[in-house]
Amino acid sequence: MSNEEAVEQIRARIKEMEVERRGKPNAMRYRSGLPAWGTFVSGPGPGETKTGSDTTFGFPLPCLWYSVRGEVKTTPQSVTLTNEHIVGGLVIAGEPSARVRNFHALPMLPIWPRLLGNIVFWSLVWWLVPTVLIAWRRQRRSRRGLCQGCGYDLAGIAVGEDERTVCPECGAAWRLDKEPGSQSPALAETRSVP
Repeated sequence: MSNEEAVEQIRARIKEMEVERRGKPNAMRYRSGLPAWGTFVSGPGPGETKTGSDTTFGFPLPCLWYSVRGEVKTTPQSVTLTNEHIVGGLVIAGEPSARVRNFHALPMLPIWPRLLGNIVFWSLVWWLVPTVLIAWRRQRRSRRGLCQGCGYDLAGIAVGEDERTVCPECGAAWRLDKEPGSQSPALAETRSVP
C-alpha cells in the first residue's frame, strides 16, 4: 500500500466518523486536514513510510509541541513500529511511543503565533490582577477614612485648603470620601467639630 492510498483511507474513515458523530454532542470532534504546524505538514518524502504523533501544550493556546516518530515495518504477518524517537522535546521519564502516552517529555518547538498570543494574554492578566486589587484596596481604605497608601487612620487629622488630608505616617496627600456614613465614625466626628 502506498502512502497516497493510506492517506485516502484515513480521509475516508474521518468522513465516516464525522457522519456517525452528527447528532452526538459529546462525541470527539476531528479536524479535517492537517494543522499548519507539525511533522506531517509537508507530507512524507518519496519512498518514506513513517508514522508518528504530534503533541501540543499550552494555555490558553497550545503553543509548544514535540513529535514522536517511528518507522513502519510491514511483513505478511504484522505491521510494527520501530525506531521510535522524540523530536523537538526532552524526555523526562519513560520511553517515547507514538501509540501510548506512558512517558513524559518537555516540548521545545514553538508555534510562534500562538506563543505570542499567550505572552499577550498572560501579560494582561499579570498587569490587570494587581492593578484591580490595588484600586480596590485604596477605595476600601478611603471609605473607611484611612490613608490609601499605608492604611494609617486619618481620624483627627486636619483637612487642608485643597480638601486633601496629609498622612502623618507616609506623607501622602489624599482626598477622602465625603459621603456621610462611608468613613469611620471617629473621622466623621472630628470633621464636624467647628
